[in-house]
Amino acid sequence: MEDLIAGTGVGFRALGIPSFTDNLLRQVEPIRSQGVFFSPIARDLRLPTCATRDIAAGAAGLLLDPTWSGSGTVPVLGLETCPSTACPGPCRRC
Repeated sequence: MEDLIAGTGVGFRALGIPSFTDNLLRQVEPIRSQGVFFSPIARDLRLPTCATRDIAAGAAGLLLDPTWSGSGTVPVLGLETCPSTACPGPCRRC
């Protein structure tokens, strides 16, 4: 869908969001009671996460940026990576 919108030529910016850290809260009980963490992702793969509040803060920052024009996707990958020239959220690296 993002490609279709960007293809129209309108000013467009999308956030490329990984897994939500908040979704990991459902793992609290298995960690507490069994000492394990369950995931459908293979253990040798990286799984970047980002808190919903950080995504919201990043989106608000992008919406309030009067200097930006064009179209594109800004990755929001939490502490995994930080596009420091256009950091979309409080990643603690900028």
